[in-house]
Amino acid sequence: WAALALAQLERACAEAGEPESLEAASALRSAFVEAGAPDAISACAVALGIARDREASTALRARLESGAAPRARGYVALALGMVGDGGSVARLRKLVDASTAQAELLDPALTALVLLGDDGAIVHAADLLEDSASATSRTALATALGRLGDARALTALVRYFDQRAFGAAERATALTAIGACCDRALLRWNAPLAGIANTQGEPSALTDRLRVNGVLDLE
Repeated sequence: WAALALAQLERACAEAGEPESLEAASALRSAFVEAGAPDAISACAVALGIARDREASTALRARLESGAAPRARGYVALALGMVGDGGSVARLRKLVDASTAQAELLDPALTALVLLGDDGAIVHAADLLEDSASATSRTALATALGRLGDARALTALVRYFDQRAFGAAERATALTAIGACCDRALLRWNAPLAGIANTQGEPSALTDRLRVNGVLDLE
């Protein structure tokens, strides 16, 4: 939380045209390099992304190639997109190809490619969806494409939905993704609730990390 707060302050200063703090940037990089627990790695990676610290690219790339937990590596991949590290496009594409069955890696890696301006990322993911023989991969790809909301994925998603042999659960995932791509709102329907939530005393009806069935957990 301290890293995220510091990053927000740095971002606010930058947007206000004020000079950046070299000490703060150094502290965030050091915290990231020294982090060992997946949650700490994830938080510090996102903090570097919020601060848009391009000098952290080398450390982020190294951590992406490490044996860190998949969820942590996912946040590292996202951070590479947030800091604008164009040199990571090739490795992020490889990560997408290798992680079609791992939503916690696929989703942030694909998002990072979009942030980096990789025009072919959405079309490539849509092609992977149409060619996949794995239900797990199809679900992960459809969910990721829905989150990004790019209309170029609609054809593949509609074809996915039309495959009655895939069953109700898969087709429901496709339908949800189609709705997300067609939604006029920039944020998800439940996003406003997150802004007013009391994170210190939130009820399980709002978010439930174990059952993942709170209002904020829903797509």
